[in-house]
Amino acid sequence: MTREEPLIPASFVRKIGYVILFVFTAYYIARGFRQETQVLFSMDFKTVYGGAECLLHHCDPYDSQQIYAAYLKAGGPPGQDMHAFRPNEPVYLPSALAMLTPFALLRWGPAHYLWLAFSVGVYVLGVWLIASLSFRRAPLTSAVGIGSLLLTNTLMIDLAQPAQLTVGLCAIAVWCIFEDRYKTLGTLCFAIALAFKPHLCGPVWLYFALCRGRYRQQAMQIFVVTVFVCLPGIIWASRMPASAHWFHEMQGNVTVLGMPGMTNDPSPANIEAPMIAELPALLSVIRNNPHFYNRLSWLIAGVFLVVWGVLVFRIQPSRERDYLAISSMVCISFFAVYHRNYDTCLLILIFPAFALLMSRGFWWQQATAAFTLFTIAEVANNHTATVDIYVYPYLKHPFSKWETIFWYRPVPFALSLLAVFSIVALYAWMRRERRGLPDEEWAFDQIY
Repeated sequence: MTREEPLIPASFVRKIGYVILFVFTAYYIARGFRQETQVLFSMDFKTVYGGAECLLHHCDPYDSQQIYAAYLKAGGPPGQDMHAFRPNEPVYLPSALAMLTPFALLRWGPAHYLWLAFSVGVYVLGVWLIASLSFRRAPLTSAVGIGSLLLTNTLMIDLAQPAQLTVGLCAIAVWCIFEDRYKTLGTLCFAIALAFKPHLCGPVWLYFALCRGRYRQQAMQIFVVTVFVCLPGIIWASRMPASAHWFHEMQGNVTVLGMPGMTNDPSPANIEAPMIAELPALLSVIRNNPHFYNRLSWLIAGVFLVVWGVLVFRIQPSRERDYLAISSMVCISFFAVYHRNYDTCLLILIFPAFALLMSRGFWWQQATAAFTLFTIAEVANNHTATVDIYVYPYLKHPFSKWETIFWYRPVPFALSLLAVFSIVALYAWMRRERRGLPDEEWAFDQIY
């Protein structure tokens, strides 16, 4: 007896998914560019643009005053959102600054608009390529999930954040690796992403490096190309007298920014701590002691990585394992290494696993949708402002520690829950494989 044909062809459902995603993408771009011209004025690009200008004109790219002078000389408007030029703000590697010198050859006006167009275009292309993998199983729910992630990350356009380009390149590379197409392009994209933000895309590369066969082979090629991509900028900065000690300067900037009350401090002393995505921002509410929350964060991350590794290597290589393993790794990667909420755009890589789980039984669909959409809502740019306006004024008592974690440390809280769920899904897939269950019998309660 043959299975009945679906009332709506799968190809038509995918087309609807692409239409939904197109609407979300258009709104993401329009809203982001509108806010960029009115609020944050490409603040995060100013630092790296000024640093690239310093490389070209032989000044120190790790001195905020010299960067600001180079920025003004290139036509940057004075006094417009000076946060970009706060002391100790420059922390990008010379490799990233060297790759931005083509933009530094232009005046500030055309340079920052070209950067916005290029970085947004690369990110949107990466999003659509990952969406094409997700739409093979769950096009409508994937379109809504990916669209929701886009709408909560418009801050990347407001700031002209390099994370947008980095994640876009990483997503393109992951698609190339999975599809076994355009290998040279995928290798180059991954190498550039690692040169910009190694802590953001490095864990994804690690999965491919740990695998066997063509994944490991291409991961080694990516590593070699990354070294060659990074070397020119490092040599350039090291040979200039003004930046000969760039490593110690950058290290000093990172140290100062992590001091109590500074921008990267995860403790309650920092008013920007709700935007930090790493676990110390959550654990510092429980006990405000750097030795406690830093060590515990690394311990938790280590335990998760060990469990992740055991599960991954006990599952037979398959596309499903790839999706679930990378989804788990993306969530774990935020635990102990410094990230901010805009870095959560990397969550685009969880959606192939999202689509896989959404195509399973009823309980898996419900749990996957709940955990994913909750995480997306919690990592939204304006979450804390919403709490301040609509929640806090109506409370009759101050927030307790646990209420503070839920309302004012939403990013690490939500990512931790999603990481646990991703590990459970990986474990369930291993159990399914070992028990020889067909896909249609893979129920939620069979993980126990």
